[in-house]
Amino acid sequence: MDGTIYIGSTEKKLYDINSDGSKKWDYTIYSSGALGISVDVTGEIYVATRRLTALSPAGAELWEESGSNSSFIQTAVALSRYGAPYGRINNSMKSFRSSLQRNFHGSSGANAPVISTDGSVYAVTNGQLLASRYDGSPAWQLDIG
Repeated sequence: MDGTIYIGSTEKKLYDINSDGSKKWDYTIYSSGALGISVDVTGEIYVATRRLTALSPAGAELWEESGSNSSFIQTAVALSRYGAPYGRINNSMKSFRSSLQRNFHGSSGANAPVISTDGSVYAVTNGQLLASRYDGSPAWQLDIG
């Protein structure tokens, strides 16, 4: 990576800052701050506010998952090794890749996901650690109280 810093502001902006502190660009985001900002290996930027927005390295919007008024992103986004972003929307863990969405089992109230190198997706919800395969099918669950 080149030392770029991405930060959300209370002014509903995402800033791309060079390592020397100079601003490259800014982009108006849906709401103030950001739940999380993730960058994949190609430099594509994913910004989770109440929506999930994918930006090019130059700051151009590639796509946005906005849902309806009652549908919104609820966690930061984790990226798989294949660049697929995962997050929680409307109490379901989903994979977002343009039109691709997958519901992950038992993920109501889940925290931000964690993804292993084999593509498995893990989330903690309601006192359980849930593991799902890349395709969204259940792998296992563990009661952690």
